[in-house]
Amino acid sequence: MGFLDLIGSVITGGGFGFIGSIISKGIGIFELVQERKNKALDFQHELALLDKQATLQAAETESELAITQAETAARLREASYSHDTRTGRPHAWVVDILRLIRPILTLMLLTIVWYVYMEIADLSIRAEIIHSILFMAASAVTWWFGDRSLHKSK
Repeated sequence: MGFLDLIGSVITGGGFGFIGSIISKGIGIFELVQERKNKALDFQHELALLDKQATLQAAETESELAITQAETAARLREASYSHDTRTGRPHAWVVDILRLIRPILTLMLLTIVWYVYMEIADLSIRAEIIHSILFMAASAVTWWFGDRSLHKSK
């Protein structure tokens, strides 16, 4: 029985080794699947974080744009206001004439609007010209006599 025991131990030992190898591979495959699931969860978490970061950056950029627009509007308004003060030391009548230029231009635009409305007979041409002149006149009147704010109220 020595020989048969030797053959039985080789067969059973090799069989158990083969079974152990299969179980080891199965455990390795299970660990690989778990690792892929964990990586997929990590990837989804990173995507969510990147989306939140992009949203915050968009809000920050919008805030910076609003600040820049407000600063630009203030500079434009200051330049518009300072136009009349940069005349130096001319005679008083020259300063008075310079200060009358804007209101006179506004009155001229209003007169042109009235004249075009009264004189042009062709309705299609009349409509185009009137829209253009009304835009210019409305811009001038609201700029010089209105609010002067360049931003939209929220």
